[in-house]
Amino acid sequence: MSTAQPPLPADAAYYARFPRAPRVELPPGLPAAPRARFAVIVPYRDAPAQGRAGQLARFLAEVSPRVAAAGGETLIIEQSHDGRRFNRGRLLNLGVRLAAERGAGVVVLHDVDLLPDDPIFALYGRALPHPVHLAAHWPKYAHLDLFFGGVTSFTVEQFARINGYPNDFWGWGGEDEALYHRLVEAGLSVAVPAEGRFLELDHPLTQSVPEQVNAQRFEQLERRAPAGLGNGLA
Repeated sequence: MSTAQPPLPADAAYYARFPRAPRVELPPGLPAAPRARFAVIVPYRDAPAQGRAGQLARFLAEVSPRVAAAGGETLIIEQSHDGRRFNRGRLLNLGVRLAAERGAGVVVLHDVDLLPDDPIFALYGRALPHPVHLAAHWPKYAHLDLFFGGVTSFTVEQFARINGYPNDFWGWGGEDEALYHRLVEAGLSVAVPAEGRFLELDHPLTQSVPEQVNAQRFEQLERRAPAGLGNGLA
């Protein structure tokens, strides 16, 4: 009887090679930390084939009022149709710099197609000891544990400590894994919520659109430079 294992998917085979950040489970219920002044930062570019304009309209109608009622603000950081692929990491770096200039102490980095339920939203704006992977239980990527994306939360100091995202990931894929590597290299733990989920708005998967995919993402991750060498927030 053969004991051969099926080949790992490309992402999983890549992830299996690297160390993990310590994982901290947040207890259920409201966190003890009070809300700081905070900003929800949404990287955006209109993509008609994926219905992004409709997603943004729904996000602004359903999430932004909750953010404002909790004392935060929503920043939409938009990339023009400049002929280049979407650069989510660079947009988020710009958003964090803007939020810090406007006095935010906590930033929530947020994909436009994810809407939080009440237990998750209760964590928005909390200055917790560790960066929080708010979308850790997002079904689409729950099997990828070397991943820090979808919706995440940092204090501004934590984000500066890892020098934010690298700026050179153009197209879908790779920037969230690169951010995770920076967390590990900085010796930070990752906090995950015990409860709460997101509603994911329907759209065609970005990775199914070849012209939007970063086909070199694994090569970029292999040759990534340490976070302190200028490719990032600073």
